[in-house]
Amino acid sequence: MNSSTGFKVGIFLILSLLLIIISVFFLLVKKEFFTDHSYYTLSSPSGEGITEGMPLLFSGFEIGKVETLELDDAGNVIISVKVPSRHTLRINKSSTFTLEKPFIGSPRFVVKTPDKKALQPERNFVFPTDTIDDINEVIKKLQPMVEKVDQIATNVNAMTSEKSDLNKIISNLEAVTKDLSQKQGVVEMLAGDKKSGNDFRESVTALNGTLKVAEKLVSNANDTLKKADDQLLGNDGTIPKVNRIIDDVERKMKELDSLVSSLVKSGGSIESGTKDLDMLRKDIDLTINSVNLLIKDVRNNLPMEQKKEIKLP
Repeated sequence: MNSSTGFKVGIFLILSLLLIIISVFFLLVKKEFFTDHSYYTLSSPSGEGITEGMPLLFSGFEIGKVETLELDDAGNVIISVKVPSRHTLRINKSSTFTLEKPFIGSPRFVVKTPDKKALQPERNFVFPTDTIDDINEVIKKLQPMVEKVDQIATNVNAMTSEKSDLNKIISNLEAVTKDLSQKQGVVEMLAGDKKSGNDFRESVTALNGTLKVAEKLVSNANDTLKKADDQLLGNDGTIPKVNRIIDDVERKMKELDSLVSSLVKSGGSIESGTKDLDMLRKDIDLTINSVNLLIKDVRNNLPMEQKKEIKLP
């Protein structure tokens, strides 16, 4: 190896070493190796879900990490959180630390400081922690629903079992529908056999015929009564005629009384009075005969006087 080659190799080694040193330096800067840090102590009843290196977030930005985990004498988990000095102004005695376990994503600690003017904590100050477990919250919310679904499934199993009331109803319904399919109608189903159903339908048909005949007879009776009413009570009916005849008889009787009285008073001829009496008597006889004819006419016109048999089918 000549001197020129050795010089080149030396330069290469030096440059490589410098590159390594620069890379390590930037890596240490990136890891905030040269940055001052403050440490805060947290206490949790359980270390489940907490790991070293877990981020500490403030308003969505990472301001620190979990440094170490250890148990104290009481069995609580003591958590040491490392925070760069430039972020310590965001943490004071009013700060709260919450372990969030999201449904999607990695767990992290979240710090909130409601009072930015509160005092800074002492070195041995311990912050209690809360836990928000989205998965457990979802499970808690789903638990009543799961219980209801399980109860519904149990009820469905009970309803669909072989000895359940629903299966009995379905079996009875199938029997009824099968019976209906083999019969001509509801009448046969109610009667129990085909012959009884046919007899019932024939009885209904005969009853309809009888009702039609009765309806016709009632209609005819109404017409007859109306006609009789016109013949008896009309202007030219029998009863007005009887009234007129009775008036005429009363008038003639009054004439007879007047005639007899006048004969007695005047002492006139008995022969002439007798002639007048004979004529008046004949007139009265004619009137009485007219009354008898009218009475017969009344009897003939009254349908209740006629004894006729009405034969029903």
